[in-house]
Amino acid sequence: MDCLTSWGNHGMAGTPAGEKLTVHYKRKVGRPLCGDRIVVNSQTEQPWVEEILPRSSRFARADKRGRPQWIAANADLVAIIIAAEPAPSHDLIDRYLIACELLHIKPLLVLQKIDLDSAGVVELSARIAPYQALGYAAVQVSAHSGHGLEPLRAMLKQQRTLFTGQSGVGKSSLISALIPDLNLQTRALSVVTGKGTHTTSTACMYYLPGSTAAADAGSVIDTPGVWEYSLWQMSPAELAAGFVEFQPWLDQCRFRDCQHIDTPGCAVIKASGDGMIGDSRYKAFLRLAHEQDRYS
Repeated sequence: MDCLTSWGNHGMAGTPAGEKLTVHYKRKVGRPLCGDRIVVNSQTEQPWVEEILPRSSRFARADKRGRPQWIAANADLVAIIIAAEPAPSHDLIDRYLIACELLHIKPLLVLQKIDLDSAGVVELSARIAPYQALGYAAVQVSAHSGHGLEPLRAMLKQQRTLFTGQSGVGKSSLISALIPDLNLQTRALSVVTGKGTHTTSTACMYYLPGSTAAADAGSVIDTPGVWEYSLWQMSPAELAAGFVEFQPWLDQCRFRDCQHIDTPGCAVIKASGDGMIGDSRYKAFLRLAHEQDRYS
């Protein structure tokens, strides 16, 4: 079974066939994450989780102390939802892409609300072009008009996709457009969380249309919207590993413990100076490395 949502000491398990079961957790097993594959003992009056199966991936953000706060498990893809309104903060996209690189999950940039007649849409399209040049996939969609939904559906097919993004970017509207029976699935999960059917306060997983016990058409993990996404505490060297274009140079520095900021013989600094690494991305690295000082 899949863990569809976790709340306190209980959650909801489900199958692609649509069956849903409220389950409870035992301390010796632990609390599963949304998206975990679990073994459930349903032969008792109160079904409980017997085992959390090995995970292929986990996605996290930082808690207030800079520790990884694990949000969901087994995502094949992270859909990073951005929009011209509200526009992403200066380094938001970089933070998400770094997290995906370090956690080994494929990212997808999703520019939502492109139906808005706004110069901001054009500006944001230009802003994500350098990321596409680095090899990151991107798609432009409108949950309101339906533009781009079919290409997006094709990308999500047979994948477990985690949707994340700032509050107000239209993440929930986009998921509703992709999953016609979302309200039915949400009502079942709200019984467990005790929250309203349109409030995402904890990660919840929904099945895409066409999923059956025999064939999984894919699923979406909806995560709570955030005003800002923060990376957990890490060294500058660890942070640098999250920049895909830095990776060819990381083992060419003079010193093995190079921090890539002001160390003599740094191959990353030289590559940036030679134009092999974009100046804007290297400056983003410096800003994010400085940002880590707040955890010290």
